[in-house]
Amino acid sequence: QAKNEAALRRAYQECLEAGLPCSLIIDENHILPPHFDGSPIVTALGIGPVSRADARPVVKRFKCV
Repeated sequence: QAKNEAALRRAYQECLEAGLPCSLIIDENHILPPHFDGSPIVTALGIGPVSRADARPVVKRFKCV
């Protein structure tokens, strides 16, 4: 769980710099006022396949839910 989109994007950049396979998950066309108005929004970061040890430097500051 990240505090905001900036935290996800920062983690994404760190994964790229570390050479880890990763992808930003972007949802769009969801309408649920007031948070979703149909605009694209980054909702998650997929990392892997990698070992836990390789991912740990990037994901250690996030709360797993």
